[in-house]
Amino acid sequence: GLIDLFASAVWGEEIITRGTLFSTILCFFPSKYWFIQCYLALYLMSPLLNRGFEKLTKQEFLVVIALFSIINLYLGYYWRGLKFNENGYTIAQFVYLYLIGAYIGKHVDVDVLVKKRWWSFMIYVLCSLLWGVITVHSRSTYIPHWYPWSYNNPFILFSALALFCFGLSFRFQSKVINTAAKGCLSVYILHCSAFLGETLLYNQVGFYSSWVYNQFGLFAEFVSLFFMALIVVGLILLIDGLRRFMMSPVWYCWDKTTSIIHKRFLLIEL
Repeated sequence: GLIDLFASAVWGEEIITRGTLFSTILCFFPSKYWFIQCYLALYLMSPLLNRGFEKLTKQEFLVVIALFSIINLYLGYYWRGLKFNENGYTIAQFVYLYLIGAYIGKHVDVDVLVKKRWWSFMIYVLCSLLWGVITVHSRSTYIPHWYPWSYNNPFILFSALALFCFGLSFRFQSKVINTAAKGCLSVYILHCSAFLGETLLYNQVGFYSSWVYNQFGLFAEFVSLFFMALIVVGLILLIDGLRRFMMSPVWYCWDKTTSIIHKRFLLIEL
């Protein structure tokens, strides 16, 4: 938030006031960062959900998943008759995915995932390709009930679940992946920010990808978007690494202070 505000003040037309500074510091409430809001809501609800999941049998789990699928996919996505989950950017979709993940963790054996590993990968590739073909076709031809960027789009949902199962079938550790994972939140925040994301990133990427498509075709556009995404993610991870380095003394002092408070005031021997 502060980085985006500074950039918009230097290269844009943003005037920093007390109101803009305060809204930047509290950038999640209210804001367009729906993912953070839904994730926080799910985090607060998870203890209650977990207690309920513990009581469900395998058959009851499947019934609940089927009911959630009808509500989120058929009524929510296809007919858009339920306003609480028209596009999947809601807590209802997060609870739905959390429910499916809990079922996989509780009732799906890892050996089964290993045996079906390449089936999961093929489902992921097939759903992704079908999604891409239909989305490209929808540019020139209207396709009813087709909303490509909705998170409750069945093709997006099935491809994500297939990729999730494919990843669960492997057991490995990687410092590179763990380091990159620490910056995923920063990637999300900066690429969705008002100035760096919408004004600079999306405008430039949209212009360049359209030019590549007109000059070289659809495949070249996909390849260029893939490499542009890697470049953007890499740059934001570098920024986030610099942020963590600069903030490390602050967090060190914070840990020391909270540790002292905990020892002096909370650890009271009776």
